[in-house]
Formats: sequence, structure tokens, C-alpha cells
Amino acid sequence: GLGVSACLMAAFKAFSLWFPANRQASLTGWIMTAGGLGALVASRPLEHALTFAGWREIFFALAGLTLLVAVWLFVSVPERRAASEPEPLAAQWSGVRQVFVSRHFWRFVPLGVMLIGGFMAVQSLWSVAWLMQVNGFPRAVAADHIAGMSGAMLLAYVLIGLLATGLAQRGVTPVRLLVGGLTLSLLTMAVIVSGYSSHSYLLW
Repeated sequence: GLGVSACLMAAFKAFSLWFPANRQASLTGWIMTAGGLGALVASRPLEHALTFAGWREIFFALAGLTLLVAVWLFVSVPERRAASEPEPLAAQWSGVRQVFVSRHFWRFVPLGVMLIGGFMAVQSLWSVAWLMQVNGFPRAVAADHIAGMSGAMLLAYVLIGLLATGLAQRGVTPVRLLVGGLTLSLLTMAVIVSGYSSHSYLLW
């Protein structure tokens, strides 16, 4: 959680410094695509890697790659000197208070918590157990299903990155995209829970 929060907020801050507001949705799609690639690697490719090394060795290798990328970003991304002076701590806390008293913020908090938290719980905790214990699939087949889910998520993020700005200019706002995607997600989940097993790869 700490790692993801630092990574994601740093990216959002960089986007706000370097790009106009009408590109923020697309840029968010691209940073989520990067996260989706990580989720995809954590499915079938990780299952394959575990035949060659233990999970500790894999984690150390990933940590080393993360450090290399961090160094590369540090030395290659130009600094915005005009925005480099930090605000006083009191001003920062005042900004936090403005967020937490915002009705617009609280309009999206329950949905964000349930949507993102629920999806991460399904993807990381429940999916493999469901596929193996309810559907009776072996672990390798369950891993393939999770890879399919991660691939679909990755494709959705890429499409958001490519299309969100243009769609918003045509009146299809990010909120409408959210409503449409959430509706489709809940309907698909309802079909999976109902026990419908045909085309299970496509559903997942």
C-alpha cells in the first residue's frame, strides 16, 4: 500500500505539473496500464518463473529492477524549478483539510473504496480459490484465468489512455465511462457467481 501510494501519487503530481487538465484522464489510463502489466506478470509468467527460482529470489530481482527504473527517472526527467519549492507544512495540512471537507471528494469515496478495494480483493485473494474450489480447475488453469483477467484490465487501461481525452471532448465524460465499465463488470461478475462455466476464460 505504501509503495503503490508513493508511486501513483508521484505520477499524478508529475502529470499535473507537465500536462494540461484535459489530458489527465488519458495519462491516468497510461499509468494504470503500467500497473496492469505488473498484475499480468504476477499471473502465468510468475507461475512459470517459480519453476526456476524461489519467490524470495524473484522479489529481490523485482526490487533491483524497480531501483534501476527509479534511478533512470531521477537522472532523466527534467526538473520543474518553478514548482520545486515545497509549501510550508501548515499550508499542506490546510490543503488536506480542503480535500476532506469537499462534497465532490466524498461523492466518489464510497465508490472508489468498494470498486478498487473490491477488485483487488477479488483479483489477489479470492479468484484462484474460487476457480480451484468452486470450478474445480487445477492451479495452472486458474493461473491462466487470472492472466486473462489481467490482460483484459490492461487492454481497458490502454483504451482509456488512447481514447479518454477524445471521448470527453465528444461529451463522453470519465464519469460516464466509469458507470458503463462498472455496470459491465457487475453483470459479468453476476454471471460468474451464478455458476455459468461455459466460456469461463471470456467471462474472467
